[in-house]
Amino acid sequence: MEFSELTEEQLRSSRPDLVKVIEAKSKGDADAAARVTEIEAENKTLKEANDALKVAQAEADQKALVETKLADAKLPERAVTDSFREQLQAATDAAAIDVLIEDRQALLKTVSPRGSISRERSVDALVRNEDEATPIDESKIGEYDKTLFG
Repeated sequence: MEFSELTEEQLRSSRPDLVKVIEAKSKGDADAAARVTEIEAENKTLKEANDALKVAQAEADQKALVETKLADAKLPERAVTDSFREQLQAATDAAAIDVLIEDRQALLKTVSPRGSISRERSVDALVRNEDEATPIDESKIGEYDKTLFG
């Protein structure tokens, strides 16, 4: 009888030792496959946890960067609103945070301490309102600024 014609039953009866080896190897392969599946599932869970930690760390780093930049900018407390903080948190990098803070600083320079009237608007109002003010000498704008904005 040729090897290619050998049936399982014939192999079991004629070579039980060989059948045991084959079955043991097959069981080992199945165990290894099950272990690989376990490890892959564990790896997936660990990657997801790692990704969540990376996101949390990035958010914490961004918050720390925002707080440092705000402290360095010395903006008045009233100028740092919750929505402004959210904008800073959403900024893509330190340069974008700097731009937002510089924009806020520039905006503050145009706001009167008594209200939200820009310097240009308040000077124009004085110039145009002849009932309440005398014409402004353009050379003394700096003095008017001190008078208007302290």
